[in-house]
Amino acid sequence: MQAFKKYDEGNVREIVDPLMQEVVDEDILMKMFELAFQCAAPTRSDRPDMKAVGEQLWAVRMDYLRSGRRG
Repeated sequence: MQAFKKYDEGNVREIVDPLMQEVVDEDILMKMFELAFQCAAPTRSDRPDMKAVGEQLWAVRMDYLRSGRRG
């Protein structure tokens, strides 16, 4: 999985669509991709439940708003 390799190497900007015009803080991107990869875990027991996903998404959103939306 190429995206996971880039994430693991810390190259999250390379995963983002190059046509995306908004620049997002790298810390926010790392949190978003971390959650995405958790949700895509091969076994159900390794995936977070919806409550945990909602809580993490809310936390990422708050971090995004606090960061001034730009990296």
